[in-house]
Amino acid sequence: MASKESLTVLEGIGALGVIQGVGSMIARFGWDKDWGLLGLLDKHVFPTPWWVGLILAAAGLALILRVDQLKKKTA
Repeated sequence: MASKESLTVLEGIGALGVIQGVGSMIARFGWDKDWGLLGLLDKHVFPTPWWVGLILAAAGLALILRVDQLKKKTA
């Protein structure tokens, strides 16, 4: 079973995913630009549509919720 510290790190990664995804969606709708890591991906690799931010935010939220379940199970 994963330690509490590793679960906290995973929760932080999930939070970063939510922040990046939501920030990118807001920037795309408000200024027609991407933001953060998705902005770098959009500028240097290939264009990303708005829904990539939505997927990233949803995946980050799912990770946070899963880690929370694991924490409750181990407590």
